[in-house]
Amino acid sequence: MSDHQPPRRSPPEPPPGAYRTYPADYFPEPDGGGSGPVPRGSGGPGPAGARSPLLTARVLIALTVVVGQLWALPVAANAWLSGDTDTAWWTTAFSGACFLVVALIWRLAPERER
Repeated sequence: MSDHQPPRRSPPEPPPGAYRTYPADYFPEPDGGGSGPVPRGSGGPGPAGARSPLLTARVLIALTVVVGQLWALPVAANAWLSGDTDTAWWTTAFSGACFLVVALIWRLAPERER
């Protein structure tokens, strides 16, 4: 028997849009060496985790507003259908104010975090 092995072939390219796997040594070391893409886990510009508290606060405010709008929609619809137009208009105004709060939060965010 011979110890001769056939030459290694590279795997075929995946079809367009398919998930591609990379060899373990493709990504550079965390110290910035190498010539591959940005290492996994890099949070973008700035020191790691610097954006996290502000981003978390904005997301929590936006989620709270969404919950408020989800409450206001059925209350407004129920009030409108039962003939209580005052309540319907107040809850509609509340929903509009919620939208403006989220739009303001988005507008005040730094350009790089939008």
